[in-house]
Amino acid sequence: MAEFKRRRQAYESGQSKELQPPAFPGVPQPLSELAQAHKAASEGKSGRDVRDMLSQALRMRTLVASLWTYDDEWRVSKLPVAQRIDQEKQRYAQQKKEWDRYQAAQNQARADSIHAGGWGTSTDTRVPPLPPPDRSKELRNATAQRYREVYIHSKLMIIDDSMFTLGSANLNLRSFAVDSEINIASDDALKAKDLRQRVWHQHTKGQFDGGGDATDQVAMSKTFDKWEKEASANLVQKFKGQSLSSFLVKFLDERTSTIRLA
Repeated sequence: MAEFKRRRQAYESGQSKELQPPAFPGVPQPLSELAQAHKAASEGKSGRDVRDMLSQALRMRTLVASLWTYDDEWRVSKLPVAQRIDQEKQRYAQQKKEWDRYQAAQNQARADSIHAGGWGTSTDTRVPPLPPPDRSKELRNATAQRYREVYIHSKLMIIDDSMFTLGSANLNLRSFAVDSEINIASDDALKAKDLRQRVWHQHTKGQFDGGGDATDQVAMSKTFDKWEKEASANLVQKFKGQSLSSFLVKFLDERTSTIRLA
């Protein structure tokens, strides 16, 4: 198409003596089954529907998660900001009681004055105590400190318990062919299987490691479902500020948006 436009422009401007530009490019061939799956997946469907469609076309299931550590002994009551909130609440409650007693005494004094034929007004300028300031944002920020995201620069790829590569390279062509990286690769099936099981076992705090060989599709499928449930449940727990059952948390980027601005 680019060549067609270039030669047509040259012909129409008189720079080319060809009587006719090349024929207009033909209609593109129909999309392949895989390309059609990708195209259909982007037409307003939910994330789960998209994943299901692509898994049927690619025969591959994906789960994007991140690793987080947390403090098991962490307590809200131990936070300085939480202690400050409690102190301010107690101080306000005490001041409010004193203010209520003062108001009751003032009301009684006015009633007695009116009953005796005097004035019912007062020139007292005292003001009621102010409620404690809102420190909910400070508390949320302090609560978030219970969790620490695990940053691992090394990248690991294991294929069907048959081979693996581990190192600093990203799993793309640029890292493998252009950038300066260092990786180790091995086709030792026993080591690949052992590595996969140890990594999975570590990330889930020993709950499950994927069972047998990666060729056992039933065991791997069940393990994937467990990983997905585990990661989703931990994401909910993290939002609530509660303990995590493992290091695996479903990935969430709150900076993303479904709104496109022109």
